[in-house]
Amino acid sequence: MGRAPSLPVVWAALVVGLLAACGGGGGDGGGDARPTPTRAEPTSTTAAPATIDLSTPIPGGSLHGTPRPPLENTGDDYVAIVESLIANFRWLTENPDVGALDALYVPGTDTHAFQVGLFTELVNNGWRSADEGYQLLSIELVDVGGQAVSLRFADSFEFERIVDS
Repeated sequence: MGRAPSLPVVWAALVVGLLAACGGGGGDGGGDARPTPTRAEPTSTTAAPATIDLSTPIPGGSLHGTPRPPLENTGDDYVAIVESLIANFRWLTENPDVGALDALYVPGTDTHAFQVGLFTELVNNGWRSADEGYQLLSIELVDVGGQAVSLRFADSFEFERIVDS
């Protein structure tokens, strides 16, 4: 049995996973490059709406314990599909569930395998990710053709940390 990865390694893997999952918008680079573990905030007793507003900064930890947003992954409103995938990924980082990855990543791909490994470590260690101020700044459809759709987006967040339960 191998040694569990250090907290900075897991944090770096989360950031890489987010970029791989979301197509790589750039964060603003602010904040400390090394995460500082923090204690989990108490969960709210009032249920948040099932949607996540990506147009305004999401307060850190605000998605923990909230209902999962609906996943829109069919049709030809590609901007809405990508927004739904991003919202689901943001939610999933604060509510780690290895079983939910199959809805966001194609099983059998390298990205799926990477995320399964990463989220397994989060779950096994009782960790979750909580970023501060995530916001989708822009998204545009670049090209639709054959089997591929290209979109470009920019996102931002102040910092991301691993939270120990």
